[in-house]
Amino acid sequence: HSVGLFFDAIDLTNAQAIYTATNNKNASVQAFHRVDGKESYPREGIFPCDIKLDEEVTLDFVVRGQQLNVWLNGELKIVYTMPIARKVGKFALWNHSANAEFYELRLEKIEPGFQLAKSLDENKRSPFVKPSKELLQRELDEAQFHLKEAQLSIQIRKAELALLKARIAADRAKIAEAQSFEQLATKAGHLERELAVLNAMQELNHAEHMVDTAKASSDQDGKADEKRAATIVKNTKTLAAARKKLETAIANAGKEGSKYMPLGRIYPKTSTGRRLALARWIANEKNPRTARVAVNHIWRRHFNQAIVPTVANFGLNGQSPTHPELLDWLAVTFMEQGWQMKPMHRLMVLSSAYRMSSAAGASNLNKSIDPDNRYYWRMNSRRMEAEVVRDSILATAGNLDLTMSGPELEEKLGETVFRRSLYFRNTPNEKMKFLELFDMANPNACYERFVSVVPQQALAMTNSSLALDQARSLAAQLSKEVGTGSDNKTERAFIQAAFRQILSRPATSKEEETCLKFLQQHPGVIKQKENTKFPGGGTSKRAPSGDLHQRTRENLVHVLYSHNDFVTIR
Repeated sequence: HSVGLFFDAIDLTNAQAIYTATNNKNASVQAFHRVDGKESYPREGIFPCDIKLDEEVTLDFVVRGQQLNVWLNGELKIVYTMPIARKVGKFALWNHSANAEFYELRLEKIEPGFQLAKSLDENKRSPFVKPSKELLQRELDEAQFHLKEAQLSIQIRKAELALLKARIAADRAKIAEAQSFEQLATKAGHLERELAVLNAMQELNHAEHMVDTAKASSDQDGKADEKRAATIVKNTKTLAAARKKLETAIANAGKEGSKYMPLGRIYPKTSTGRRLALARWIANEKNPRTARVAVNHIWRRHFNQAIVPTVANFGLNGQSPTHPELLDWLAVTFMEQGWQMKPMHRLMVLSSAYRMSSAAGASNLNKSIDPDNRYYWRMNSRRMEAEVVRDSILATAGNLDLTMSGPELEEKLGETVFRRSLYFRNTPNEKMKFLELFDMANPNACYERFVSVVPQQALAMTNSSLALDQARSLAAQLSKEVGTGSDNKTERAFIQAAFRQILSRPATSKEEETCLKFLQQHPGVIKQKENTKFPGGGTSKRAPSGDLHQRTRENLVHVLYSHNDFVTIR
């Protein structure tokens, strides 16, 4: 089954080995390592080969440091870096489930100048093989091939550099419409054809080497088997094609002309007008679909539901419009107004449909007839977009940075940099966590935004440092305006001011009484320390007030940020 040798054999449980293996299916030469009795067979150290029973095998190997070369019958089979460092040990021959006769064993010190092969492509000769005249000739041919290959590579790189400079000069002259363009183009074309000759020479050198290598590969009887014969035929055809290609390249190199391959596409100074023609075709009264799609999107953003519900599939495969006449009238009006969106926005927001109340109980009759509000008997309430939620928190506290334009901001700075949300990076892999919880815009889909109502949104408003810090900031501002007293009049003034600032409406009498009770009975109920980390993300940067009464006001403002009316547009 296996016949081989141990080297660096410290004991029976620690050694490294090289061996030949045969069984009913496969044969191979390979290396393995034994450490504390555990054996490993790295894939890199296994090479399938043709080893037959009852035949003599010559196994040569050189090991220096952790580098290992193995030859089988004079042919390099393994170039391997051993994972186990070498240790001083014994040498042993062995077999496993096999009978073997050893005819000769030599252990020799490798000459200092001998270089181990770094890859199988080097096809390095074993230092233990006495070279024959044929072998030396083959190695000489191999060295001459690599020398010619290197020389051609140098010539090609120099020719590529010269051609690149010539193409740049010709391209610049063409763009500038200089009189020297024709001369520079002729030079670039000539260098291009010369480079084609060098590339063809390199291909020919490769093809000749492949034919010589295939012919030199014969078995011990000197007869090429069927596989090698097929390889010789294939490589001979490749050689003939390479010679023909070189002849063609040489013939073309003798021609004159200013044709060359420019570095890139050179665009004319004047437009072809194709994009303008496409735009005019899209925005044309004879193509009303564009206008219908546009007004459907605008309507969707104002009324929270589109006239054609399937905004991403506007056509025969989508749903029919709920109000087809309205859609047609809006589309015609949009085109008559010169395809301008501002007049269309004004038309919609000034309509009686848009100015309907959001209260669901305005008409029980309407609710029973049209529970889905298909005919807009009331305005659809909707939740703020994620970006508006964040910006509204900052705006109500007076801390929103309205600086215009500039580069995009890193999404991780969303709770410390108070610029508007649209300036923060938003990619499929980089999203601000706070905005993501509130269904921020999807950069891969622009048709409509997915809207969800999940517990994590309430937790974000309760626990995020953004909401907490702005609540503390706003509470301090309102206390400065209405006073810090704890009497009923001052407390009621604070409550009404907080409701107007955050919810844009006064507190009802019931809400006012509930909030007053909270301020009077729960002073400083939530005691949080500066720089406390919160589950919603971030770290609070603004310390809670040391005054328990003011801290209770901060908590009340914080609660109002979590109020449903704050995140709902009516």
